[in-house]
Amino acid sequence: GGGAAAASSRPVALAVGEAFHRLFETWDHDDDPRAQLAAQRRRLEAALDSSLPPAFQADGRERADALFARLERGELLARFRSLGPHVLARELPVVMPPAATPLDGRGHPEPVGAWTGAIDLLVRDPESGRPLVIDFKTDRVEGEEALAERVASYAPQAAVYREAVRQAAALTGMPAFEYWFLWADRAWPLPG
Repeated sequence: GGGAAAASSRPVALAVGEAFHRLFETWDHDDDPRAQLAAQRRRLEAALDSSLPPAFQADGRERADALFARLERGELLARFRSLGPHVLARELPVVMPPAATPLDGRGHPEPVGAWTGAIDLLVRDPESGRPLVIDFKTDRVEGEEALAERVASYAPQAAVYREAVRQAAALTGMPAFEYWFLWADRAWPLPG
């Protein structure tokens, strides 16, 4: 069996993902980039120390350090920094009715709950002027086929986020959408 490493894998992945989402949420675009990197590294370490049991902290630190190193030298962080003046929202809460609801006796949809989440980053694309939803992914995945499989598995989430922004901003078309796979340092735009 995988033992402790396998047992720690999911909680470590979740804690690291949450910590990196906070990095993008709290990044100060007005600060010196080097100073901001140092500050974010300290925040990341503190977040992992507080969110992981002691037995999982070394694994969490190792995983976060590897991802941080990739992010620091990658294209996505540079692009994120360039988008500072175009940020509309970070960690924007989303509450949407379920896509398929049962009908009441008169043929009208009946609310039976809601879909909740948070849009990681919403910007106005500096090139097109369109709203652009960006969803950060910290999955350890690389290669076109593996990335395409992940994108397909996340499709329902993307559809909800796009529809939420379309409705909230009264857009006639859908906003642009990109997954940012931090480990692979790859932006994956969705069509439409």
